[in-house]
Amino acid sequence: MPLAEIKQYVESYKKGESTISERRNMMLHHKKKVEADMAQTYLHLERTNYKLALCDTLEAGLNNKQIKI
Repeated sequence: MPLAEIKQYVESYKKGESTISERRNMMLHHKKKVEADMAQTYLHLERTNYKLALCDTLEAGLNNKQIKI
């Protein structure tokens, strides 16, 4: 969460219970962003793992070794 949003959240918190709905909405927005970031990170991880497996396969073929996947 960017610093500006954290400050906004803290200010809302200081105003008391009347801002619970506002704070909840802020957290829901933050949650959606974190989930999207995680999905992107997992996609990058999958692509990296694929490339590593491809390198392992090619290297095993060059070295005439048994492939372990």
